[in-house]
Amino acid sequence: MKRLIRILTNTPFHIGLLLFGILADQLTKFWAVAGLGTVRDLDGFLYSLKPLPVVGDWFWLTLAYNRGAAFSTTPQKFLPFLSPNAFYTLIALAAFVGLVFYYRQRAFPHVATRLGVVLVMAGGFGNLVDRWRLGRVVDFISWGVPGVAWRWPTFNVADSLICVGVAFLVFADFLDISVFRTRVRESEAGNRPTA
Repeated sequence: MKRLIRILTNTPFHIGLLLFGILADQLTKFWAVAGLGTVRDLDGFLYSLKPLPVVGDWFWLTLAYNRGAAFSTTPQKFLPFLSPNAFYTLIALAAFVGLVFYYRQRAFPHVATRLGVVLVMAGGFGNLVDRWRLGRVVDFISWGVPGVAWRWPTFNVADSLICVGVAFLVFADFLDISVFRTRVRESEAGNRPTA
């Protein structure tokens, strides 16, 4: 257990996890663009002509492009003088600076907090690379309900990393409590005066 905690709190491990998350996101998006075919415009959104059902109508792999932010929202309407790429880049950079500051402040013993920050940053970078490269984000994982024409959500690996990372951040105090107690006991044992 101590060795696992040491690995999970190790900054080089976090850097590797960050890079792995970005790479996994980009490779799966390249696969989706190459393997899921041509897209059509449907109400301003670009979707695959031939989705690939994986689990009936519940789970499909289908290429879609998202020009907006999370859940296809377009918050750049509040600052119309900025191009969408400039808007998202500025927002992402501000978020990354805040996350790095938070990461450094919660260095010990907050394992879940630090992992959450790393996962959110990996997902954010993955989607930002799409915006720089394509001007939109590639989505390809689609959930739906059988018999209902409207499918939601359609997302990607980066979005998944962000959601898991946010869950880690929200529940960090609950997830870290056992690690915290272990570390506190160890430090108390180390500070006991010897006879």
